[in-house]
Amino acid sequence: MERRVPLGNRKIAGATLTVSTMGGYSVSLDGTDIGYVHAGVGDEWHAYRRRADRPDEYLGHFAMDEAVGRIAHTP
Repeated sequence: MERRVPLGNRKIAGATLTVSTMGGYSVSLDGTDIGYVHAGVGDEWHAYRRRADRPDEYLGHFAMDEAVGRIAHTP
């Protein structure tokens, strides 16, 4: 399934979302890239938290606000 994402940056849960080349969004907090989301089924998005010392962590699929909140507020 292809989902088009609106161009330009967005702010959710204190994080900045920037359109990625893969058709989702990169998520940054205070200028640091902390994760990304990509389209799931319906209005759900798959959320991933970036980890420097190990593979990225899959957090699950959620509505956009919840997905970004999980990325931004996961220790």
